[in-house]
Amino acid sequence: TAATIGGNVVGKHFTLPNYPGTTFTINGVFEAFPWGASLHNTQIILSMSSLPYVYSYDGRDNWIGNDSYISYIRLARGHRADELKPYVDKMRQDHLPLKELRKMGADFTFDFTVLSDVYTHDPYIKMMSWILSIVAFVLLFTSVMNYLLIIVGNLVGRSREMAVRKCYGAKPKNIHAIIFSEALVHVGLAVILAVILVFLCKGTIENFLSAPVSALILNRGSWILVMICLLVLLVGGLVPGWLYNKIPVASAFRGYNENRNRWKLTLLGIQFAISGLLFSLLYIINSQYQLMLGINPGYDYDNVAIVSVDGINRDQRNQCLAEIKRMPNVKECCSTYHIPLNGYGRSGNMVQKPGDDTNTFNIMDMEGVDDNFFKMMNIPIVQGTFFTERNDSCRQVIIDERGAEKLINIWHWKDGVVGKQITCSGHADGVNPLKLTVCGVCKNIRWGDMSADGDDMKEFPVLYFYAAKTAYYMLVKFKDMQDESLAELQSKVQSLYPNNKVIVKSYASELANQYSSQLKFRNGILVAGIVTMIIAL
Repeated sequence: TAATIGGNVVGKHFTLPNYPGTTFTINGVFEAFPWGASLHNTQIILSMSSLPYVYSYDGRDNWIGNDSYISYIRLARGHRADELKPYVDKMRQDHLPLKELRKMGADFTFDFTVLSDVYTHDPYIKMMSWILSIVAFVLLFTSVMNYLLIIVGNLVGRSREMAVRKCYGAKPKNIHAIIFSEALVHVGLAVILAVILVFLCKGTIENFLSAPVSALILNRGSWILVMICLLVLLVGGLVPGWLYNKIPVASAFRGYNENRNRWKLTLLGIQFAISGLLFSLLYIINSQYQLMLGINPGYDYDNVAIVSVDGINRDQRNQCLAEIKRMPNVKECCSTYHIPLNGYGRSGNMVQKPGDDTNTFNIMDMEGVDDNFFKMMNIPIVQGTFFTERNDSCRQVIIDERGAEKLINIWHWKDGVVGKQITCSGHADGVNPLKLTVCGVCKNIRWGDMSADGDDMKEFPVLYFYAAKTAYYMLVKFKDMQDESLAELQSKVQSLYPNNKVIVKSYASELANQYSSQLKFRNGILVAGIVTMIIAL
């Protein structure tokens, strides 16, 4: 970023559209985070104290909530993370209303994970690593077995050649040297061919890695590639040499003809069994991927685009949405502060009954949605109505069926939840929580992907508030979404705000991107299966 700006940037000033009136000063330049780091592509790190109140507020007057942030702690040399737990317990005793929390059936603490273990200890990542490691081993094993199969196939002819060499004084070590030198040439040619294939398939490989090829080869893992080549060289060089030294000279000249059919059938059988295993695995993974991609999330996202513009206020967003509606290919528009997809943020709060602090449960807070959200996204209101009091709609909420069921079970509202009052943390008039009236119940929707955050998160209820003005994310439904539709929309919005960052994306593509790791995994198994079958054939 510093190089893009002009190199020597220390002391320079800049502003951000999201924080009008605030001038920032560049105090230093940090080294770029490497590929694979969770902070890769971080361009600017802002000082908390220099940001407006919304970010410099540290939340110390609200210990219920403000509990979902990630912090980094560098331990002093020779100390472990579990040594911090007594201090964490003291903090909880000093600041948290633990008794009240337990009455409500809730409790929470803080845990520590070594940063280098966050990724590798993830159960899903561990499972994928095991499967991909097995696939890699299978590919190497099949290749080496195929090489040995060729050697065994040529055993009769070459055994006479080796017998002649023995007659001229060749010792076992000389035979080993000949075979080993041949294997060295073969492995060398294979490495050259591999480099050519990597170069030709560079785009596909980088899509698999989400990083340049150089990041794979020229890093700490490069020694693994060297060790694999050496292992293949040793197997391909020592085993055939041992076989040739085993055959007596007299047997070779008398027409030594060992039955090789059993060797061939065994090795070929192993190769085809492995290929069948990989294709069976591919079928299962592809079926799972198609299931995840095709499952109904509870709303209609066909022909829908997501639009966001940084650094504009609610009135400007209102103007922007009005201009979008005038586009000839646009069918409907709506807006929301949250989108139920990974990477688009989410807020969690606690729901209670006014005057009853003994029962509570956690909900996903959609914050504000506008008049057209439920209709455009085809989320039916099954009980009650949409927000009815526009001038006081912040005191009305719509809850989904899961949330309504919890309210009925906890407070025994046998006549339903419509018209009942609740409170929600994070929504207060300054001191006291707002009393919110449930005006409607809508169908359940899926938040995030099918594997996100475990089963508990999949069953989280969702609470909707009313947004009187256009919310941050604008959703646009096209009459017919063509390839150029998104480009036209991007161009239109960018022309309205030429100095602001405009992002336009397809909702369907963003939903599919939630399963990009599964897609790459499927494609990896497909490549492995094809390569193994080619080798076997």
